[in-house]
Amino acid sequence: MKNTTDITESFGTLYHPKTALVFYETRGTDSDVYVEYFDMDNNGTPINAHPLTEREAKVLARALVTEKDRDKAFLKSNGILPTNILHISHNT
Repeated sequence: MKNTTDITESFGTLYHPKTALVFYETRGTDSDVYVEYFDMDNNGTPINAHPLTEREAKVLARALVTEKDRDKAFLKSNGILPTNILHISHNT
């Protein structure tokens, strides 16, 4: 049997699921949107579903940083990208 080497430390920052958002939308011309918020247990399974609260929406809004670039607003995540990505060009 071959020996195995633990390479987890070379992965960089490891992120664990904390919450999940599910967006529901009604069908038809006058569509309405409902957002449900889930906590995650230690296994990454969604639990404790409830409607997204105003406080939770504010936390989400703070996690996204808005940057104006050539008269267009781009949402950039703060700390979600892997450490091995150097740059993402929004000029496409």
